[in-house]
Amino acid sequence: ISALWSVSFPAGAGLNANACVPDIAPGGLCSQVVQLRTLGQFEEIWSPGTPVMRVNGVMTATQFSATVTCLNGAASGTLQATWNGERYVGTGTLGGSTSSMRVTPGNYDPDCLTR
Repeated sequence: ISALWSVSFPAGAGLNANACVPDIAPGGLCSQVVQLRTLGQFEEIWSPGTPVMRVNGVMTATQFSATVTCLNGAASGTLQATWNGERYVGTGTLGGSTSSMRVTPGNYDPDCLTR
């Protein structure tokens, strides 16, 4: 399994970072990166300019799962995806909003889910 993975959400309808800090990311987060560590585990701080949320999780050959917690305690959620033979596909939920997502090898995905 590659070390860097891009977690992408639909442009304009991404992961609801605004549940953590109002108006920090209009349209939600589009794409963020996780770096796998020992046994497929990862822990990242995601932020559009300002640290906003902690993402803790694990990736196996068939599953990607993580918890998402606002650093200020305002909301929490989950990321869940299953390997489909090409990429992990699933959903991300934060602050009561759910968005589709995909996880692919490599760095930041500037196109998000437009491809």
